[in-house]
Amino acid sequence: MLLIATLFSTMAVAQEEMIATADPLSEGYTGSVKPVIDPSLSFVTLTDDNLDGLTTCPKGDGPTYNYLKITVQDQNGNPIAGISEKAFNFMVSPEPGTIALSQPYCSFNAYGPTSNSDSIIVVTNGNGEILFRVIGLTTIVGPMKIQVKIKDVTLNDADLLSCKSFDLNHDGVVDCPDFEIFASDYRHESGEIERSDFDWDDDVDLADFAMFAAHLEGPCELNQAPLPPYQPDPTNTSISVSVNTDFSWNCKDPNKIDILTYTMSLGTSPDALYTFIVGSYPATESRITYEHGVPLLHHTTYYWKIKVTDNRGASSESPLWTFTTEHDIEAPSAVPGFHVDQEKDSELDLVWEAASDNASIAYYNLSRDGVFIISTNNLYYNDRGLTNGQLYTYSIYAVDPAGNAGPLSYTSGTPRAAAHYGGHNSDGNSGSESISENSPPVADLSAGESYVGFVKEEVIFDGSNSHDSDGSIVSYAWTFGDGTSGSGVIANHAFQQSGSYIVTLIVTDDDGATDEATSTVLIKEPNRVPLLPTLKGPQHGHYLIDYQYAFNADDPDNDAVRYLINWGDGSSSISPYFKDERVIMTSHHWNTLGFYTITLIAEDENHGQSQPVTLDVWIDVWKVNDIGYLMNINAAGPFDIFHTNNHGNTDIEVLQNNTLYFIDTDADGVYNYTYNIATNELLPYNPMREIDYLILILFVLIILILFLLFGALLRRTKNRTWKSK
Repeated sequence: MLLIATLFSTMAVAQEEMIATADPLSEGYTGSVKPVIDPSLSFVTLTDDNLDGLTTCPKGDGPTYNYLKITVQDQNGNPIAGISEKAFNFMVSPEPGTIALSQPYCSFNAYGPTSNSDSIIVVTNGNGEILFRVIGLTTIVGPMKIQVKIKDVTLNDADLLSCKSFDLNHDGVVDCPDFEIFASDYRHESGEIERSDFDWDDDVDLADFAMFAAHLEGPCELNQAPLPPYQPDPTNTSISVSVNTDFSWNCKDPNKIDILTYTMSLGTSPDALYTFIVGSYPATESRITYEHGVPLLHHTTYYWKIKVTDNRGASSESPLWTFTTEHDIEAPSAVPGFHVDQEKDSELDLVWEAASDNASIAYYNLSRDGVFIISTNNLYYNDRGLTNGQLYTYSIYAVDPAGNAGPLSYTSGTPRAAAHYGGHNSDGNSGSESISENSPPVADLSAGESYVGFVKEEVIFDGSNSHDSDGSIVSYAWTFGDGTSGSGVIANHAFQQSGSYIVTLIVTDDDGATDEATSTVLIKEPNRVPLLPTLKGPQHGHYLIDYQYAFNADDPDNDAVRYLINWGDGSSSISPYFKDERVIMTSHHWNTLGFYTITLIAEDENHGQSQPVTLDVWIDVWKVNDIGYLMNINAAGPFDIFHTNNHGNTDIEVLQNNTLYFIDTDADGVYNYTYNIATNELLPYNPMREIDYLILILFVLIILILFLLFGALLRRTKNRTWKSK
């Protein structure tokens, strides 16, 4: 590859435009990078000013390739200390459109940095793509002259046989994955320095980089971690933040082509954060906004942070930010639909619809004629013990969890005596001609009040409080207000639609007299509780170490869901609400060794709870079938003791890389079992096994000794044969 190599030095670059690092490759292998200062180099040490030690694999079929020699001088032609004494050498290959071999010298004038400042030499190809940089602290005064010399070099067969391949991952091409490998070797992170030491000087340095870059197909960019997220909104330590706030932040990635995945940690305590994935975005999208979708709690301090990870695994994390939400000062709405639903004998049935609020409704306060009656979270009330014919005026208002009261709503009603019908005597005349008048029955369905149900779920209506003072009730007839009817003292009915229904009970006594009573039933759409959540995480660990657990649950109604966690050690936590079934993660540690059960419940915003799911966790404890537990008192190394319920702690002995345990279960000083923790195999203790181990070791030693003796005897026989000749 023939290439136009442009070398230049820069004037002092403003500090804010540089990325300080001790790694000359940290900006990668690309044509749009800024200079990087390497303060660890006092001067640039390159290869010898000849071909010795520059054995490399030429590109192409033949052994001939181009040798590019770079020397740097000051304006007067004097060598610059630390650079010219050891010229910069690397290989190039012919490539269309580059300079011809007939131009052996290309001179470029550039202005160097001032005295005692950083010097930076950048080599680019004809497209302006940076091939490599030479970075160091040198003393250069005034402009400097850079010479590029190209000449043909022919390697001999010995050089070709000893050459190294630049295709470090052996996929047939020298490309960006090879560059990543070289960068790791250059930084001595991989432990395989020899493969990238192309000049055989026992070090991977800039000279090796120059040779590698000459064979690299196209520009590559060394991956750098994204910068930590910044400029949060809500801003750090802000107060009076809306409970409906969105979250946003800025992030930059030096590698513009990356895809960045963001995870957010949120909670009301810095020690109990709940982590979830926000989403993935291109690195060019610098401002990210997350819509939480669920109101936060009023007047509550929240803690949050953002972790960003690029598609090549590099990550960074923001500091922990905090904010406090606003006080709830918004009152609920007026109570809609407040009215007297039924005027009955000494009773009034009051119903209303739910008021609205920016958070929720805690309860309703109901008054009669200006006198408080009750606080209730129902949407109905049966007021009894009233005087028939008297007008009563009612008022109601809603109260939210912060104590804000909504405006009053009013209604009025008058209780009225029920019309009763007398019985008949045996001759068919009216009861007024009878010697004694029949007392009518009294219908009463209050035994089952208050009636509330859900669509398609049966509601039980109870007329057992109905009675007849001079006889008996012979029939109970129900109408449910939805066009259906029923009979019996107890009637079950399922409504097919939500709403408020008037249910009527008519009772008839043994003389044919009747009475009726009504009540209101409120039918709601059923709240389907969250499905059984999933809970995953480590089940074995050490005390005082944080372990991360992941969980999620689906809600059939798409309600927001929060998680109630009992850690089994006397502590518990409650997550914020989350709008979808995204996976949530949080961490916990236990303070002492033991067996713990984590219990997780998913709860929707209507307080419907899932069935609990559990996960057993063994902290420095290992259950051995049903005979007891191995215990690790020091939380390090193998288990220390064995515990049984009957004999407490007993001795154990550990063999075979901390996996085979000899266990004394009855504290008599004699082993009872052997247990292999790797295979979970428990066997009765057999002392012969230890003898078997000794026999095996002895047998191996005998074989080894015999082999050595045989070798010595064979050598002695050969020596005698040679002497006899």
